[in-house]
Amino acid sequence: MNEHAGNLGILCNLESNDLVLVVSAVVLAWLLASAIRWVLRHAAESAPLRLRLPILRVIPLLRLGVGIAALTIRGKEALRTMNLRFAQAPYAEVGRD
Repeated sequence: MNEHAGNLGILCNLESNDLVLVVSAVVLAWLLASAIRWVLRHAAESAPLRLRLPILRVIPLLRLGVGIAALTIRGKEALRTMNLRFAQAPYAEVGRD
């Protein structure tokens, strides 16, 4: 294949409904992360003093986990709808021993 790594050929296969699904997954992940942050902040306010900092430390880790999960799930589904496995992506080298 004579494609450059900078080409975004995989994006040419996206349809408008795929774009809507990606945007909805990002919005849903943001809403979930915001809800988790709100619940944990209120839990930290009502918790005893010795538990407030450990509760607040969990917030960034959970937000990161939600973001990674959303990208992983959405990315895997997008590749499946295009009938691609990761090793078959256009930028992967084929026939290398």
